[in-house]
Amino acid sequence: MRVTKTYVDYTGILNVGRKAFFIYLGPEGFETNIDELVEKTICFNLIIIKGSDPYNEREELSKFIRKVIKNKPTINFEIHSDGKNIPKGIGNFSQIKYVIFLGLKKTGLQYTQRIIERYVKWFDNMNAFFIFNVENINDLDEVTMLVSDFNIEKDRIFLTDDKGFIEKLISYANRNNYNIAPNFGKILWEKNH
Repeated sequence: MRVTKTYVDYTGILNVGRKAFFIYLGPEGFETNIDELVEKTICFNLIIIKGSDPYNEREELSKFIRKVIKNKPTINFEIHSDGKNIPKGIGNFSQIKYVIFLGLKKTGLQYTQRIIERYVKWFDNMNAFFIFNVENINDLDEVTMLVSDFNIEKDRIFLTDDKGFIEKLISYANRNNYNIAPNFGKILWEKNH
């Protein structure tokens, strides 16, 4: 598995304040021995996996997760991605929570480049959390359209704003029965990483 960095820190966007082992994956990373990585992680209760596309090495990621769960069945994972790819062989593990950051129009990408419908449906079936970076009413309208089009349950929709406008997020969330996920990792302690 190609790992760009690992560190121990507190969660900042979901389950805020939980101590976790963070793993960033990416093609620019260093080849890492899976057994050694398992040994580093099993003393934690939560492993958060992130990266440009954490499912780029699906087989290796699946081997890693399976080995960790075999050694510590009570461990939990969050895998953060943009929803443009899906895992292989780990879909139904109850220990895994998928966290999907779907891109909105403001990214400049065409709809089919940022929303892969069959993958959004797959993650929805896995009860993934969907997080949207909302900065204005147009973003909110797009979120509402996507939630409706894919029939995603509102209790799994979270609004965030990288700029930290919490009052605006609360207003948008209240209006639409969504959740908020202020990114405390960015607001409070990202400067450490």
